[in-house]
Amino acid sequence: MAFGRLLLAIVAGYAIFVVAALALFSGTGHDPHAAQPMIFMILAVAVGMLSAAAGGYVSALVYGQPKITAPRGLAFLIAIFAAVSLVTSRGAGWSQWSAMLFMAPAALAGGVLWLKRRG
Repeated sequence: MAFGRLLLAIVAGYAIFVVAALALFSGTGHDPHAAQPMIFMILAVAVGMLSAAAGGYVSALVYGQPKITAPRGLAFLIAIFAAVSLVTSRGAGWSQWSAMLFMAPAALAGGVLWLKRRG
């Protein structure tokens, strides 16, 4: 039961992250694997960090334990998928690097925020 709740928590957090990314890139018509203007890259990284932090917060909330386990799993998932995408796709790679360097840690930060608010 606890493992199922952990998986649900990670999937819920990842869904928040992915939906935000899909909305940004498809809504603006930008390709996440192509070079982009600097202002768009900054916007995309900021949106990615905010959605990853929200995902980390939700994953901790859904998991419901006073541990960083679910946000850590979410951060790992974000980083692994970004690394696999970096290795297997062609393109600029900026979005994958930013996911590994900024968004995965933001998912952890969102989980820590939930833990601190919980007390």
